[in-house]
Amino acid sequence: MHQVTFFTPGQLKPPGPPLASYRSPSPAGALAPYLDAYTRPGDLVIDLFCSRPTFVLEAVRAGRRALGLNVNRALLLAASLGLTAVERHAVEAAFTRLSEAPKGPRTLQAHLEAQYRTTCVACGASVMADAFVWEREAEAPVAKRYRCACNEGRPVEVPTDEADRAAAARFERRGLSYWLLLDRAAPRGSPHRERVASLLELYTPRNLSALADLLLKSDGLSLPSAVRQALDALLLDTFDQATSLRPPDAPMTRPRRLQRPTRYLEPNVWLVFEQALNVWREMPLTPIPLVSDPRTLATGGGETAAALAPLSSAQARRLLPDGCAALILVDPPRPDTVLWHLSALWCHWLWGEAGGGPLRPILSRRRLDRDWLWQGLQGALQTIAPLLHPEGRMVCLFTDDSPALLEAVMLAAAGAGYELVGWGACPPQARMVWGWRGKPPVEAVEVDALSRAVADRVAAASTQTVHRRGEPVAWPMLHAALYADLAQSGLLAHVSTSSQLPDPLAWLSQVVRAALNGAPLRQLTGQPARTAQLYWWLDETASPPAVSPLSDRVELAVAEILYDLLAVSAIELERRVCARFPGPQTPPPYLIRLCLFSYGDEYAPGHWRLRAEDDPGARAAEAEAVVSDLSTLGQRLGFHVVRASPGEGWTVRWLDEEGQVSYAFVVRTTAVLGDLLTRPSPRPDEARPGVPCLTLPGGRAVLVGYKLRHNPYLRQQVEQHGWQFLKFRHLRHLVREAASRALDRFAFRAALGLDPIVEQDEAQLPLW
Repeated sequence: MHQVTFFTPGQLKPPGPPLASYRSPSPAGALAPYLDAYTRPGDLVIDLFCSRPTFVLEAVRAGRRALGLNVNRALLLAASLGLTAVERHAVEAAFTRLSEAPKGPRTLQAHLEAQYRTTCVACGASVMADAFVWEREAEAPVAKRYRCACNEGRPVEVPTDEADRAAAARFERRGLSYWLLLDRAAPRGSPHRERVASLLELYTPRNLSALADLLLKSDGLSLPSAVRQALDALLLDTFDQATSLRPPDAPMTRPRRLQRPTRYLEPNVWLVFEQALNVWREMPLTPIPLVSDPRTLATGGGETAAALAPLSSAQARRLLPDGCAALILVDPPRPDTVLWHLSALWCHWLWGEAGGGPLRPILSRRRLDRDWLWQGLQGALQTIAPLLHPEGRMVCLFTDDSPALLEAVMLAAAGAGYELVGWGACPPQARMVWGWRGKPPVEAVEVDALSRAVADRVAAASTQTVHRRGEPVAWPMLHAALYADLAQSGLLAHVSTSSQLPDPLAWLSQVVRAALNGAPLRQLTGQPARTAQLYWWLDETASPPAVSPLSDRVELAVAEILYDLLAVSAIELERRVCARFPGPQTPPPYLIRLCLFSYGDEYAPGHWRLRAEDDPGARAAEAEAVVSDLSTLGQRLGFHVVRASPGEGWTVRWLDEEGQVSYAFVVRTTAVLGDLLTRPSPRPDEARPGVPCLTLPGGRAVLVGYKLRHNPYLRQQVEQHGWQFLKFRHLRHLVREAASRALDRFAFRAALGLDPIVEQDEAQLPLW
């Protein structure tokens, strides 16, 4: 078995419906190296907190069996959508049946549309409002949004009139719909009834009435299971979008609090339901073999298949035999109070006690925090561990910009008895490979001694990380490296299981920060200033790194791979580069892509080869031509031109009439800058070293710009020593200008800055 100790790149794909705003992007393709390394065809892979189809789908496609688990049936439904074999026309037919279900003298659709009717202020026509705008303390909506033919269907927002306010007032705050939905989620006598009642307050009375009608009419439809599942997903998205938690200027954002904003939207429930269907129509459907009984997946042999089960780790542990899983995948749940509390409500509405019951204990917690996460995660990982084969692995793959999530995962896994055997991180993405070593005992560790051990480890690991990267390290990357080192040293397990620490996570965070502030490091600021993040670099007392900057090594690795291979896919190249730089050396994927754009030619979608002009022979000839151009230009400007001897560091120097260096040129065909951090000292016969100029191909410009933006120390050195950058094509232009006598020494000095090294914003570069 070979170990995967590096960051496995993947293409981040935004989550699909339902509940897309609550879920993070999934790294499509990132699972493949782990499947190859730790499983064989037919092995069982468990997705412990399954909330997306990505991992299950990739495991099945690779010939493995896959079991997705999640006690939150709303998230499990999101994972299953698109994996089941369902005809689109069957779902559309069910939608039509629901819309045409009788509601009094009208159809359900006509009944719901009538509740949101208003009048166009321009032409007086009766139109259906897209939404109403409320203020938190108001008793009626203050504005309305609609589209009218008199305005060519463009959206309009105007104040409400008396008829609009009267229409909203017809719906009682404690009407029949309110009690029906309350009883459905928390029957009389339930200890959580008051909490559920507070969640119902997050809907307007009109929207509660519309949701109750949709839910009851949906219950009355007899549908095949796959069609029912799709319809439930549409309802789930409607439940979410129909809340009053979103402000008018950001209707699609994820709510952060279970409280109405100062101004909020009351969306048209029927239009939201229709939009959910339209979004579902655009989803890719990739049906895979699904079985209803997860136990059939653990027997081995037979056809590749998958199952999605609303089970906790304890339930799965009782259901499946020990050692049945070769790989356990973990994308941990987020401590999102809004999502989990509303999920408890929605699961009760859709599936009754079977769906909402497992989530009811969450309602007793007013706030879900990182302590809830790491303690619950530690328990789940410890419980599921016996299902892992002795040679099996647990792999954590997640995308999240909160450092607290990485801390919680590291602490939980170490405390649950797992050993970190490999990792890679490119914040906000993280990958961790763990092996099971057995439940650690609870220890009475002396707190002061533990604090000193952690601090010493942090001080050593922080400087070691900077030395290994050879360049300033951004805080998210340094943070990941420190916690990974603490996990591998065994100290995280001591912290997690210590009986002397009432709040291990907060205590650890405080000790790590204090130790880092005492390490021989200093902070630098990146660019641009408006979005700058902090970088950590060695202070003046520390010895310099023995390696060149990571960005330079990554550039050369990309060029070498393109040279060695006739063709390579973008994801395979990224994977090969990451394999060369594991753990704390993980390079940013964006840097790899910039290198690929600089050296590669995309001859087919997603497939690259070395550009013809970057063939080593062609570049060597071009460099020699550039040296000749520099010599010609210097002579035409009246300088004495000196070509460098081997090992001198410079390629060409221009000397003035007094024999002093005016300009010193380095000719490069790469964007490697690390060895130029400090200018060589002048020779004894020189009064000054001259203006240093790096001459390089224009295709390296954006890459140089990236390095200067993301390496504050390099940028400081470039500015301090006055480096100038001259592109090959600009040099050729200057040679032509000098030949026509349109360029003198003064004009040349001014012309050096006329063709900037960064000519295209990084954000405008195409990505895959």
